[in-house]
Amino acid sequence: MILTPKLQKAINRASSIHRSQSRRDKESTPYISHLFSVAALIDEFGGDENTVIAGLFHDSLEDVHGYEYADLISDVGEDSAAIVLALTEPALPLGDYSVEEYWRAKKEAYLKQIAGASSSAQLVAACDKIQNMSSMISGFEEEGEDFLRRFISHALKNQLWFYEEVYKTIENCLEEPVLVLYKKTLEEFRGYALR
Repeated sequence: MILTPKLQKAINRASSIHRSQSRRDKESTPYISHLFSVAALIDEFGGDENTVIAGLFHDSLEDVHGYEYADLISDVGEDSAAIVLALTEPALPLGDYSVEEYWRAKKEAYLKQIAGASSSAQLVAACDKIQNMSSMISGFEEEGEDFLRRFISHALKNQLWFYEEVYKTIENCLEEPVLVLYKKTLEEFRGYALR
């Protein structure tokens, strides 16, 4: 990855808007580490600069209070912003859902959305899920049962279902190297999620 002025600007801005967020690990790792890891994977698997930048911002519309699509376009341009929008879980009316039903409905809407998304958006989705699973695997390995206690009993099984469905959605659209890593990581994650 070549550090162009555009990419440096994106790194600085992503670091700024996510500065108050942290991961749910024992160290409360700054959230930007996840975004950098996703961007690095995208680059490793051949993503262009706009796709790498989208990786840095892929959670911005969902997770940064007050950050709007117009802000995203201003920060990263229309090409990267369109990729991020394709990866942003659609807002659903609350309706008469239980918490778990609402979570499932949002994930199903996301799956439909990425099924019709560009290969760039699907690459970001794959790298995001690989990195999330890898982080959880590290948590399992470092903390053992203490890590598992942070999750309600069915949460990991729900996540496993979701990661499996993402794989099914993208498996015929992306190149083999990213799919091989996704499947390998998914198999390892499955071993912990089904404990």
